[in-house]
Amino acid sequence: MMRLLKYDWNRNATTLLIAAVVLAVAELLLELFGHNEAAGFTLMILGYVAISVMIIVISVKTYSRNIISYSRRLLPVRTIYHILSPLLLGLLATLLVDIVFLLHNGLREQAGVMSLFNWVDETAGSVSHLSWGEVTLVAAGGFWMVLVQLLALFTSVTIGRSFRTKGQAWIMLISYLVIQNGISLFIESLLNLPKFGWFEIIMTSDQGMGYSSDPYKYSDLYSSIAIEAAFCLLMITGMVMLLNRRVEVK
Repeated sequence: MMRLLKYDWNRNATTLLIAAVVLAVAELLLELFGHNEAAGFTLMILGYVAISVMIIVISVKTYSRNIISYSRRLLPVRTIYHILSPLLLGLLATLLVDIVFLLHNGLREQAGVMSLFNWVDETAGSVSHLSWGEVTLVAAGGFWMVLVQLLALFTSVTIGRSFRTKGQAWIMLISYLVIQNGISLFIESLLNLPKFGWFEIIMTSDQGMGYSSDPYKYSDLYSSIAIEAAFCLLMITGMVMLLNRRVEVK
């Protein structure tokens, strides 16, 4: 599988590195020349979101090309490696973004500047902020969200490719909407779990401002992760079956 991952990295390295440089330069310019703190914070967060979305798009395009590539399917590797290779590519890139994000936030705090997670609590008349542990948990939540989204998109692409008819793009779109908004949210609502996973667990507040006095809420957090992990395993199993039986190479 490492050979597959190396091949996928070599094909996308230039795009990912350019995006990383653009993000770093943009964040630096905002730090040096941004005078409106509220707008600056928003643009900084949007920068991290934008590169995360780009990583997802690159990973999905890589997976979509790989599963129909005649030469790649001839390689003597297990079917699941064709799923894991672009998945690991996206996750490793996301991990690097998370590390940069944590370092960025830490440097702002060390410099005595408001962190990326500060806000004014008007009811208390003070400034509140998340601790290092809570910020790390938010970053981990972003990593987990990318993992779930990648598998949902991979599954949608696999379902679409398994149909030998026109309109595969529409089938992919409908499949994604069903996976994302139908099954997962329905079951999480049925079990009374947070719809937005640990982001909601951390950021919700009993007073409607700041964050909860019990931000980790371990039982809800573990239940939400367990449900999503079960879906991930089901999606991987379904993809392997479809790749072996239905998806044709070109």
